[in-house]
Amino acid sequence: MDLSNYRNSKKEKERIADLLALIPEHLETALDLGARDGFLSKLIAETVVDVTALDLVQPVIDDERIHCVTGTAELGTNFVASALMDVAGNPFGTYSQEEPCIYCGVDLIPPQNRTMLSRLFSKAGFYAQKIRLPSQPGHANWIHILFST
Repeated sequence: MDLSNYRNSKKEKERIADLLALIPEHLETALDLGARDGFLSKLIAETVVDVTALDLVQPVIDDERIHCVTGTAELGTNFVASALMDVAGNPFGTYSQEEPCIYCGVDLIPPQNRTMLSRLFSKAGFYAQKIRLPSQPGHANWIHILFST
């Protein structure tokens, strides 16, 4: 997938500048999750001593400051919660990004107008997920930079 148009868009350039501006001075380590070809890893390595680039397929980045590793993804949502959110139109997803889903390649679409029925399905999806949470280990949401001191 060619990301050059996406990376050159005004919105993406602003997002990257905002992310890089969040890096504190003298940061020694950072983790780039979903590193792909290492585009952000290389930019992060300009200010951070040691960068780990992690993706489902191990990145290949020729830079001694960047350590490439692979990870695994496990689906963490139960079927009932997922189905209810699908029926509700997935109103809480990321719909404004310009690239397709990296997992299935489908273009992300804006959410439908929320009807009372879709709101009920959303709420039921949240409750279905909460029922399962006590037996599920916690996990963080995706973030491009993991700060440590």
